[in-house]
Amino acid sequence: MDGILDQIIKPAVSTGVGFNAKEAARFVLDYVQKAMSFTSDADASSFVTRLSDVTKAFLSRLDSENGPDLHENVELVDILSNLVLVLSSAVRLCQKTQSLVTESFTMEMVLRKTAETLVRVLLNIGLNDVTRLYDDLQTLRYRERGIRSDQVVPHTWVLLMKALESLRIPRMSFWDITYSRMLQPSVNCGVESQEFERLWKNMFTLLPLCEFDNTGVIVTDRRHHVPMEGWSLPQQVLKRVFELYRKNPRQSPSFNDYCRALVSRCHYLVDQWGWQKCSGIIGTIFDFFGSQNLSHLRNEEAFRSARFLDSLHLNPSLRVEPEDRCFHIFLKLVALAINRLKQKGLVNDIRNLVARTLPNHDRQYSKEQNVHQHDLAALRNHHDLLCTLFWAAPRDLRPGIHNLEKLVIPASSHKEACLINLRAWNQLARFVVHEEPAASFTPLANWQSNVFRQLLDQYNSAAADIQQQFLALSKDASSNISEDLMNSIVTTNKAATMEIMLFSVKSSMDAVQHAGSLELARLASSPFQLQQVFQHFSTLPADFPSTLLQASLTTLERLLGRIESVFNEADDSQDSMASRTLESEDAILMLDRELAAVFLSTARCLLSNQSRGSPGASSVSKACVEQSVIVSGMMVGLFVRCTMMALSQVFKPTKYGLFGKAPTKLSWEQRQYLPLFLSVVAQKGAAINLETADAASKKSMRAEFEKVLNAVMNQMRVDVQIIATDSSEHPGYVKFVRNIISLIKAHGADICPVQKFFLEVSKEYSPPMQDPQLQAALIQSYGFKLAEGDPRVPSTLFHFFLNNFKGALQRDRLPHEVLLLKRALKHDAIMSFILGKMLPAVLHATLSNHEAYAMLDVLCDALGLALTQPTIARQVSEDSFACIPALVTTLLAWATAVKGAALCAEHIHVLRRITWLLNAFQPYIESFSLMPRAVKGWDNVMNRLQCFGLLAEGAHEYLGAEFDKGDVPFMAPSRLFRLLRAHNENFRIQDTTVLTWSEHIGNDISRNWVTTGPLLTVSGINRGTPSTQSGQGSLRPQWSMRELTTSLYDQLRIWHEWWIRVKGSPKERETFDYGEELIF
Repeated sequence: MDGILDQIIKPAVSTGVGFNAKEAARFVLDYVQKAMSFTSDADASSFVTRLSDVTKAFLSRLDSENGPDLHENVELVDILSNLVLVLSSAVRLCQKTQSLVTESFTMEMVLRKTAETLVRVLLNIGLNDVTRLYDDLQTLRYRERGIRSDQVVPHTWVLLMKALESLRIPRMSFWDITYSRMLQPSVNCGVESQEFERLWKNMFTLLPLCEFDNTGVIVTDRRHHVPMEGWSLPQQVLKRVFELYRKNPRQSPSFNDYCRALVSRCHYLVDQWGWQKCSGIIGTIFDFFGSQNLSHLRNEEAFRSARFLDSLHLNPSLRVEPEDRCFHIFLKLVALAINRLKQKGLVNDIRNLVARTLPNHDRQYSKEQNVHQHDLAALRNHHDLLCTLFWAAPRDLRPGIHNLEKLVIPASSHKEACLINLRAWNQLARFVVHEEPAASFTPLANWQSNVFRQLLDQYNSAAADIQQQFLALSKDASSNISEDLMNSIVTTNKAATMEIMLFSVKSSMDAVQHAGSLELARLASSPFQLQQVFQHFSTLPADFPSTLLQASLTTLERLLGRIESVFNEADDSQDSMASRTLESEDAILMLDRELAAVFLSTARCLLSNQSRGSPGASSVSKACVEQSVIVSGMMVGLFVRCTMMALSQVFKPTKYGLFGKAPTKLSWEQRQYLPLFLSVVAQKGAAINLETADAASKKSMRAEFEKVLNAVMNQMRVDVQIIATDSSEHPGYVKFVRNIISLIKAHGADICPVQKFFLEVSKEYSPPMQDPQLQAALIQSYGFKLAEGDPRVPSTLFHFFLNNFKGALQRDRLPHEVLLLKRALKHDAIMSFILGKMLPAVLHATLSNHEAYAMLDVLCDALGLALTQPTIARQVSEDSFACIPALVTTLLAWATAVKGAALCAEHIHVLRRITWLLNAFQPYIESFSLMPRAVKGWDNVMNRLQCFGLLAEGAHEYLGAEFDKGDVPFMAPSRLFRLLRAHNENFRIQDTTVLTWSEHIGNDISRNWVTTGPLLTVSGINRGTPSTQSGQGSLRPQWSMRELTTSLYDQLRIWHEWWIRVKGSPKERETFDYGEELIF
């Protein structure tokens, strides 16, 4: 060893021929690790003692040398690293040999001294070699080559880490040794941030080296499984910085930024480097904020809680955000640390950490005193810390809810303090109702009930409290206080209390929205709170604002929605049906027991006070009244479904008597809400279905329905006659009645006819001018029957459309017929009927009777208007979409069957109209192609459109070539449809109904239509029906062949370009499998 040191200290002095200090050190290491063995413990003891003495002498002599380059000598680093390995072997030998316990402590101290010497030399050399290595490893070529042996400094750092890690000696980890040389006594009294930053930089520079395993291979994320923690440096730096802050809080803004940066780095070490034993650093930060009464740093403005606390139910990210305040970063650090400990199952560590960070500050802010913003911020931080611990800690280790509840006494605390307290309740309530069992929410429910009870008492006693304070004043002092001033104070105090009460109700409303189960939703709704609010509104005018009622109504509405959802699931599912049914029944019984009477009493009061001049009419908004009717309908609908009541009880003076009297005896204002109430009840499944009724009861039910509908029409007739005297309200009510009559015509045509009064023009009422016979409603009724699958309706509807068209043709009212059909096409069943049956029949009829183009025009125009409505196009149903192949097949059959040397003008017109209609479907085809699931009839639609694409491509090419010659194209079918006919596919119409109707249309044209002259008309139809048009028939269009062929070419071009875009060019189609779509 002396020779090795001599070679390093005085390299010019020869110590022997061929002597090399590095090789000599390596020889010693190899000898100890590979060749040396002991036959007895005495030999081992002798070796350990001798090694200890030699090493001490070596280190003593090394310390005594003060050469300028000695302590920056890379060769010395290599020798010391070998010596560390030799000493590590000796320590391991002592650990394994029971008789060498005493020598073990000595060897550990020698190893520590050697490791500290090595660290000192490495720090003197600097970490530039390490950072340079990091930069080089960014290059792929260098990274693949690996880290070579010439990288002495990085190798030595890793060697030291691995050696100390394997020995696991208490208080002698890598960071313990390194910090002993990095942290000088000056740190504890330093004031220069540059010195602190140098320490942080050195630590973070060395951190990546801990990712190497024992074989020298980088193991990704090893730091999260075997973290190499060293909190001493961060803790000492933070203590010093916080000490400087305590001595002088009036620091510059950059000091706050530096504090945030330091705490963020601690967060980063836990989050990104897996340092989990962080109770010490968390305790340091907590002690600092605790000494500041949990306030924010000076001049740190924060008027809200940490953002992640608002979404505890969504498992929020705990990453540090730029806007986070120092205390907020600390909260995230605490939550992150507890989460890491939970993942490792370290229950005791979590318990200790929660106990260590549990604040015990006692603070109360009375409503009589002025409270500053920094005081409120400190109170908010106190709540936030408790919320963070509650959310992050396991259920059995959480701080009790009472710790939060006792922070504020609502009856005596400042308004802002109460709001902070309730916001904390809201944050935890959202989390608990979303993820926890119902038992966990009980303390929160009790807390809120206590708060609301105290607030309610305070609100009701506001005037008495002020009066008592007034009486306690001396006579001189009270003489200057007027009654107006006292009333003003009472109003102010009530407003402050009401603001808190409103926040409490809205918090419940929000909690119900996030509830994970019906039982939790029931608890979160706070029935006691709802009872008190509804009770105050059971008489009008109420002292409470309508916003409080609106929030309560929304809460109850959400609760009813949850009950209905669970109730429906229990009806539809056999799995867990018993438990779900029990859960929903318990909730419904709670509604009936605790809320039904008081709520329906409130709703009844609101309805009865809607008449003009009523004292409560203006105290509650119309929106509130409407909402109360909707919620009443939901509640009654549930009760009726559960057979807890009959719907008739709503119209009787009972507990459930919303209206309290028969519908015919209700006031005009009350009757306005009756349709809304009944529609909600029907939606909730309490409606009676005539179609599903048995034969025995169907007749009586139909008679009852007829009676009800006639009563409705009679009442509306009386009302419209009364309102006719009021010119301002009469037009609006007439419009309303027209809508109701249309509904009766559409939905009740088979029950009772519309009364004659509503089909005739009178002084009090007139049907709509555009549709006086309510044909649109009649078509809609056919649509309902089509959707139900009535086999008699298609034929009836076909003849209805045909006769309607003939009447419009004779009276020259085809545009009116188009608008009528457009309104009817809003019904999906009618759309499917037109596309799949009616239009194909008319198209096929044009083969033998080309005058049928007039009816085809009406159908195409109506479909075009329905498909291309402005701003937002309607959504075509899948059933309607699946009818496109029927239309396209008919067109293909038409194109292959059309005869003659040239197409007539009518046939060219028919082809361009159908092509135009298919172009209108392009957006819908693309939208269906983007659906994530299989679309009904998709393959069939694609197959038919592929064939139409051949027709369009061939016709487009032919017309384009003809136009290039400058002539009007000769419209020979053999040329126009050459590509389609070359396809050699037999396009046949399989639907016999279409063929039958087509034949009927052809026969009708031959027998009844007048097709000669400039007009198209029908003979012998509707002789007795008055007409508003003087003409008999509709004028034929005057087409020119150039106009027709140009228009057809334009429509074919639009289709062909779109089809190429979505399917590929013709060249691509030669080898393209039509079963695969490019974008579809």
